[in-house]
Amino acid sequence: MSNANHCNGRAFVTKPGRRSVLVLEDDGAFAAYVCTFLTLREHEVYWAGNIHEATRFLEERSVDFIIADLCMDPRYLPDEYREEAEYGVLTGWVWLERIVFARWPNMIPRIAVLSGYLQHCENLDFRSSNGIPLIDKRDPCAPTKILCLIERPVP
Repeated sequence: MSNANHCNGRAFVTKPGRRSVLVLEDDGAFAAYVCTFLTLREHEVYWAGNIHEATRFLEERSVDFIIADLCMDPRYLPDEYREEAEYGVLTGWVWLERIVFARWPNMIPRIAVLSGYLQHCENLDFRSSNGIPLIDKRDPCAPTKILCLIERPVP
């Protein structure tokens, strides 16, 4: 049975499991879907609804894997990075590149980007940038792809 807890005021799901996963997703229904899927597979899952919550969470504890949405509210980015977010479409990527990669470089091989806006990102070569996998939210196999990434051996 899972427990309801709070991460900086936002609900997240926990269940003792094999890997701890931070899900950065501002769509509550989609976050619940992903969190439930992973929790049922015995993973410990935390949900952050914006990049501020995700950063604070990572400052307080470590996780084994991060799943990050691309299109997020850019107001939580430092001022100098907001323009790079292209009106929010790339907020998740800017957060990863400017904050997570700089402060937690060991997480780079343990991150996946999950988005419904990948078609807007063709001008950015995400895959060559640290090899971060991209998963389309609309792909019916997205949960299974996420699970395979989380459960793979990590360098």
